[in-house]
Parts: sequence; structure tokens; C-alpha cells
Amino acid sequence: MANMLTVASAGRLSASHLFLRTQRDSFNPLFDGTLAVTIGGHNVTTALLSGLSYSSSNPGGFGECSFRIAATSPHAAYVTSGHTVAKGDAVTVTHAGTALFEGVITGDVSHAVINGGDAWYDVTCAGLWWLAGQRKDFCQTWSDDDYAQWFQRPGDSQAYTVSTEGEVKVMLEEGGSCAADARASLYYWLNSGLGDADAEFDYIIGNLDVNVNGADWYATVSSAPHPWSPSGDWVVENTWNAETVAAGTPYRRDITAGHHCLRVRLYTTAAVSTAAADRYIRIYRLAVAPRMYTLLTISSNTKANPTQVNTSAVHGLKTDDRVFIYGTNSSPDINGFRTVTYVDTDSFTVPVNVSSTAGTAGTVYVPHRIDEAMSGIAGGDSGVTTGLSASSDLQTGGIGNVAWGLNVRPHLSRAEAIEAIAAAYVDPIDYGFWDSAAFYCKERIAAAGTHDILIDSEAAGIDFDVFKDVENSPGYVKVLYKLRDVDGGTSEYADGTQLAAYWPSAPTWADASLTVDVWDDWADVMMATTTAQYIAYQILKWIGNNVYVGTITIATPTVPLRSGGWKYTSHIRAGDYIEDTNLDTGELMVTSMSMDVDSGVATLGIGENRRDFVARMKAPPIPYHRQGHP
Repeated sequence: MANMLTVASAGRLSASHLFLRTQRDSFNPLFDGTLAVTIGGHNVTTALLSGLSYSSSNPGGFGECSFRIAATSPHAAYVTSGHTVAKGDAVTVTHAGTALFEGVITGDVSHAVINGGDAWYDVTCAGLWWLAGQRKDFCQTWSDDDYAQWFQRPGDSQAYTVSTEGEVKVMLEEGGSCAADARASLYYWLNSGLGDADAEFDYIIGNLDVNVNGADWYATVSSAPHPWSPSGDWVVENTWNAETVAAGTPYRRDITAGHHCLRVRLYTTAAVSTAAADRYIRIYRLAVAPRMYTLLTISSNTKANPTQVNTSAVHGLKTDDRVFIYGTNSSPDINGFRTVTYVDTDSFTVPVNVSSTAGTAGTVYVPHRIDEAMSGIAGGDSGVTTGLSASSDLQTGGIGNVAWGLNVRPHLSRAEAIEAIAAAYVDPIDYGFWDSAAFYCKERIAAAGTHDILIDSEAAGIDFDVFKDVENSPGYVKVLYKLRDVDGGTSEYADGTQLAAYWPSAPTWADASLTVDVWDDWADVMMATTTAQYIAYQILKWIGNNVYVGTITIATPTVPLRSGGWKYTSHIRAGDYIEDTNLDTGELMVTSMSMDVDSGVATLGIGENRRDFVARMKAPPIPYHRQGHP
């Protein structure tokens, strides 16, 4: 019976396949003989049946794909050229040399479906973005300026006070008392003690403020190899005793190789009845750096205002990049966090008046850019992880300014981690896995005219159901947040006071026609006013890119291009731009595309739900210079 079923089903299905290959050639160019489906590198196009469909989305690249192939043996897996098809096999669908889909099999193909005397294999697939979403428990830090990741160990002396609100600070206030060797500390564990066992600190960077101006008072910065280190494993990196360090003094320390943990500590070796003055150690504008991207050697800096810094190699910096400079010998020196202005490939200026002596030495510390971190998660560069992409297609010069707060906390998937980094940039970013497993990451910029799709919504075969979402297109954004001072600044409000930040400004409430978009997602999050304004600006910027929403259905085999040429409808991808000649919508970005191959009909999604967009955002840490802020 099994043999009879196999022969009968093979004959019947082959006839169906022959129908697709002959009758539809005249009106569906996908059946012009160049459509190819491969599984594990083996071509299975001749066994393809009706039912092929695929999709893509932006961000995320290729979405889903499903098709059927004729059964070779109903009760066993499909075998082609000696290869047994299985879940996890790579799948590609191409037409006329263009990739329509690229991903992996996600369903069970160990046996065929038998129905009414027919037998076939249902093959369901997903793009690499889906695969990235399956990779859980991910964490990674490139540089971290989040003070909230510093923790006090329970049981430390209660006489001291500690702060992680915009600073790392341990303090015994004037008039306070404590016993000898009663110590208070703040701890930082790289990646919360999880993640890559080979990851380790390179540097701790920031601005220092110390007062241990007493013979028996000490402040220390230490490191250790493990988050569970007993006291004997700690190595003291810096000690301050009987001294003061002026607030704002640039601080940089190379951390002992192989160490994953940091500790900032304050203590006295003598019994104290009453502290004569505040005793403290404070580090602000702080960043811990396990992976600095670039170290630039300074060959000279000029006696000028602003001073020009010349580097011994191409610096790759942009105007408004924030770098850390250390070890300079000009007078005055230019050490500390500095915002640069681009001059040329090996020169930039910083706003310091070097009035006495030019410099001849120093180092510039440059962290990653956003797309570089995203590529690292995808595995497209040096490879924080593997198995997701083989290479990267990144924007020339990188996306945005260099950022000191690039990290992914534990237990996120690779996809969630990429989205968390992408949400740190003020403009929408296109990213996903495209051809040849290359990770694609670009700032969303309207395509050049040669790539624009130009349609006539009144033409046959076009169903244009796109509208302007007026109610959800506000002119103002209001973000509720709790205030905290930055860098020890003062405010008329107490820390923890709930406030509202507006962008572009507070509206004139007398005008009833104005629409305000109110977000309370950050109502309980401590942040600075500039940070809340940045979030409001980011939301409003996104809204401006998604004013129009809806779908466009295209049943024509090809679509015209603005350049005067044409493109196969089946070759449209999410991320392409489309415009209607009859409506004043301007260029609309395709956020999703699904294709039914049998009918030759493509359905394009326009616009993105802003709640989904905001859900990808995270409240950023307190910044000194917020990347992308206007």
C-alpha cells in the first residue's frame, strides 16, 4: 500500500507542479524558469508544489516562508542528493538572481503529510531575525555609564551613606561616627557576573572628587577576578590617604588583567567619635570599559583656543563625538571628557584654551558606535556571538556619535539585545539579516530616486488603503519622569519629584487644536531633564516618520521606478520606499511585505505601531552628553 501511495501521489503532485510551470508562465514572472528553492544548498525546485509564500519586515529582514515539496517516501524524511532534510536546514528562495527569502526550517519535516491519497512535506521557515530571537540569556558590555549597576553590599557600615544617583559616592558626613575598619563599599560586576567568561575590564574612566584629608582615612578603588571573590582576591588599583582631590579631576585607571569586578571603598583605621569634615570618594561622568574600540595616540596639540589635537593615525571621529583624553602635557592640559569638532581625518579641536604651552603626548579613548555594537551582537564583526551572520553591511562612518552607554543586560535574546541598542539612537535604524547572512544596519534615509517605487493607485491591480493617522500624529510629546541632579548640580526640585518634559516645547494650552502625546512609561524612573527631553524628541521624530499607516496590495507582475525603469513586484522588500502619483503622501517606507507566489500578489505594510516602537526603548542612564540629542 505504501508503494502504491507513493507512486500515485508522486504522479498527481507532479501534474500539479507541471500546471504551475506551464499555465502561469504567461502572467506570473516568478514562473519564468529562474525561481529556485534550495534546502541545505540542494536545489528542490523541481519538487516544489503550489503554496509558496514569503515575507520580510523592517527592522528584522526576512520574515517567514512556507512551501510544499512532493513526498519521496511518506513515512520518512525528504532526501535530496544524499542530504536528509531536517529542521534547522538553511533555506533560500531566489528569482532571477535576487534573494526573495533566506532563513532556516523551523517545523518538523521528519515525515510527510498524507491526505486523500496525496503526500507532501510542509516546510515552514523563518529568517535569521527569528533565530536571533531564540538565542536567550545574552549579555554584553562595550562601555557602561549606568550608575544604577553599582550596588552596596549588605552589612557594610550603616554609618556611611552611599549614592548611585548620577555618581558613585561613598561618604561619612561631618559629625558622623564609625568604628575603626568599619568599611562601606560600592560594587560593580561586569555583565552582572554572567556572560562571556573571557570578558574583562580594560579601564575605569571618570571625574574624581576625594576628601580623605586625615591621617587615618583611606579611599580605594579595587578589582577582583570573580563576583564572588573573597576578600583575599581583591587587588587595590588606587589608594588615597590623607589627601584631597579637587572635584572634576580626570581619572583613568588600567584594571588588572582578567578582572571582572570593581569596588569603591571608604574607611578609617582609627576610631572616630566625630568626623571633622565630610569624608568621601566620588566618581562621576563615570564609565567602565571592558572593550574600548579605539585608542588614539596624540602626536601634538596646539597652543590655541580651541586647541587642535593631531593624532598619529586616522581618528574616525565626527563632530560632537565625546571622547576621553588622558596623559597630555600641554599647559593647561586637555585631559578629561571632551567633545570634539572635526577638522580632518587626523585632526580635531576640543574647547580648551591652551594658553601657555603646546602638547606633544596623550591618548584619546574612543568607545563604539551604535551600529558597531549591533553588529557585534549579530556576529558580523569580531563576533560577540556566532551563527547569526557571516558579515556586516554598516553605514560608512558608523551610526550617530560614539556612545559610552553601550551594554545589554542579562537574559535578553540576541534580537532583543539588538533592538535595545538600536533604540538608543534618536532616528529610526534599519537592520536585519539579508543576502548571504550579512547583517544590514543603516540609518533610515529615504532611498535615492533610482530605487523609489512609483505607483498609480488608480491603476488596475493596485489597492491603495493608506491613510494619515491624524489622531495619532501629535505636534507635541510630553514625557513624565522623576528628576535627579546630574554631576552634583542643584535644582529647585528635590530628587524624586515627578516632572514633565516637552518636545519641541511646552504647548500653548489656550489653543484647543493642539495635540499632545503623553507618555508615563518613565514616571517612576529617576533621570535628568535633558534625558526626558531626549526621549520625547525621539518619540516625536519617530511619529514624523510614521504619519501614514495602512496597506498596499499589488497584483501586477512589475512596478515602475522613479528612474523610469521597473522592478519585479516579487522583489520588493521591507525597507523599500514607495510613492503614489495621485496622493500627496511623499515617500512611504514599506515596513512589511508578504508575497503569495501562486497568485503573484504582494501585500505591503506601511507605518509602524508607535507603542511597539516605545516598547523597544529603554530609559537611558544619566548622560553627560546624550548621543543624538538636538
